[in-house]
Amino acid sequence: MSTNFWELLQQHQGDLTKSGRTVAEYLVQHAAEAQYLSISSLARECQVAEATVFRFCRALGFEGYHEMRIALAQANATGMLVNQQEPAPDADTATLCEHASALFMTAINGTQNALSPQAVEQAVAPASPTSSAPLPTATCRSWLPA
Repeated sequence: MSTNFWELLQQHQGDLTKSGRTVAEYLVQHAAEAQYLSISSLARECQVAEATVFRFCRALGFEGYHEMRIALAQANATGMLVNQQEPAPDADTATLCEHASALFMTAINGTQNALSPQAVEQAVAPASPTSSAPLPTATCRSWLPA
């Protein structure tokens, strides 16, 4: 299945039951965390049965929960969001602003997903107060062009 998770969700939105839409809403709002949840944990967070989560996965065309979770993680890694369609040429200002906001959120989510806490800790370790390495004296402003 090569279609992006968010595209599949958008395509099958009308096929979902009320409980399935609850799962979809949770995934949209908590995509980064949801990719690590077990089916039991996701069901508990959505206050639905595990069978509902499984049926949701099947409604999107996945074999099961594991396949859906992998697709969600891949979509998160690429930073693609549900509402990332090009606005129409005659789109109003509100639609253009919403699109710009979605693009910014995509960039932020992509950056967040690419960050490794372990790598950040390793990078910061030489600059920690207990380290003997000298701390940089420049400020962020000094790096910006005048």
